[in-house]
Amino acid sequence: KLLQLLLIATNLAAPILAWSCSSPNNTNKSSNHEHNIASRRDVLQTSTLLVTSAILLNTKVQPAEASGGATAGGAYLLSAKQRYNARVQAGAKALFALNSNNFNQEAAVQYFTSENNNGDNGTWADFQSAGYLLANAFRRSSSTAPDALPSVKAWKAFAADVAKLEKAVLKKKGKDAAVLWEACVEGLDQYLELVELPPVREL
Repeated sequence: KLLQLLLIATNLAAPILAWSCSSPNNTNKSSNHEHNIASRRDVLQTSTLLVTSAILLNTKVQPAEASGGATAGGAYLLSAKQRYNARVQAGAKALFALNSNNFNQEAAVQYFTSENNNGDNGTWADFQSAGYLLANAFRRSSSTAPDALPSVKAWKAFAADVAKLEKAVLKKKGKDAAVLWEACVEGLDQYLELVELPPVREL
């Protein structure tokens, strides 16, 4: 296609060049010489413009790739679900189990202080990482800022409640922790809904 456009541009320029080489007045050679120089300059400029236009018309703008590998929905979202869903569910179930009957202070301390990040035991350290990354995958546009996503907003609100619970647990305030746990579960269900997972009681 580019070659065809260049040929068209050349064909368009040829008549102009032929015209510029013809003498409008044979009686005035000096005037004709100056006229031909100016005409050739015009032909060169016109040809350059035509060729440039042909190249630009044939150029396809490539879509910019999203930074960090983040693209809107599709394969990226599917990959994020495969990578983080199990870890999110493990962390959510472990948090919910802290107060199945009475608030379990010992289990809560283990939940918040464990550095296990492999997702097997459902620790807060692992849940905190996987939960945000999963929330960030629910986007319609790769240009959308993470903080503008409903799923990320829900995650941050939930994480703020968990931070209060963690503080109460580490200070061994069992009664306060039990109340804060209720708020955490409510926020957790809101988050789970936005990342297309069932309520924590159904996990």
